[in-house]
Amino acid sequence: VLRTRPTIRTVIVLRQSDPDIKFEVFQRLNTGGVKLNPQEIRNSAYPGPLNDAILDMSVESSFHHSLGIRNREKSALYKEMRDAEFVLRFLTFRNTWAAFRGGMAREMDRFMSTNQRLAHGDLAEMRKDFFATLAVVSAAFGDHAFHRWQPEKDQWRRHVLASLFDAQMFACRDLKAEEVQPHTAAILVGMKALFGDQEFRRAVDAATNTPKYFQDRVRMTRNMILEKVGRQD
Repeated sequence: VLRTRPTIRTVIVLRQSDPDIKFEVFQRLNTGGVKLNPQEIRNSAYPGPLNDAILDMSVESSFHHSLGIRNREKSALYKEMRDAEFVLRFLTFRNTWAAFRGGMAREMDRFMSTNQRLAHGDLAEMRKDFFATLAVVSAAFGDHAFHRWQPEKDQWRRHVLASLFDAQMFACRDLKAEEVQPHTAAILVGMKALFGDQEFRRAVDAATNTPKYFQDRVRMTRNMILEKVGRQD
């Protein structure tokens, strides 16, 4: 697993390559071993300050707690770099989710390529934004952040969903932890109610990377939270 920062040799070989060619190279070279997933390929194809920052952010204890990662060696989220991909999802779409068109994976690739050598100040601002938003999500949903409610079983599912990560992070982004904390119980009731709504279920279950479903689940989650805290957009 290419969890570690890439070597300089990899940078020299691929620095001048088109992003599509980079991906093709890594996919072809990997035919004899464990197949790399998209985030593992990004980690190798786009080394630099942005990738380093994503790796650092992805292993922060507060984030791993939200993802339910207690033991990295036993966590598929960690070993498959899905925690790093979650960070990248937030950074890629935090300012564009409402108007985004196209493929999400392709857009994350483009973000990595375009911002590969991002300045320290910009990276610091991204980090601050990410963890401030995560604090709001934790205040709003507690240990149920990013977890699906199963009405048919009357329980929360253990595993986190990328589609709920999107919905809750972007819904909470400009709120304050102290604003939502008193309403946690009501917000959880509202989240359960959303899973009884077929439109919401479709947006988190079916073709979740299509822009419409992406935007639908964020808006529905945000509207629910705003209603519970007594605030208008």
